[in-house]
Amino acid sequence: QSEFSPQNNNHHDIDDDDKWWYSPSEEDDEYVEWRPCSENQIYACPGEPPKHFRERMNALYDWLEKRPESTIALVTHWGVIRWFVGEEFENCETR
Repeated sequence: QSEFSPQNNNHHDIDDDDKWWYSPSEEDDEYVEWRPCSENQIYACPGEPPKHFRERMNALYDWLEKRPESTIALVTHWGVIRWFVGEEFENCETR
């Protein structure tokens, strides 16, 4: 049984301190949006700075490496896959 199976995971109990996505803290008062905004794009949340992304990816890598399973399906965004294997993937591509 997976650690993330519905029986073991109640998403409604996640508080703000448990966010897995980037959310600037008060220490990040110098945050500057780095994504394109020349065509009046509006983003729902701040873009994650590369340093924070690398820290999250290293933590995910460490967590995956400690898992007892011999095969793990990782369903994620292309940036995570690119970080892990150094290659680009198309939408819905599997290898």
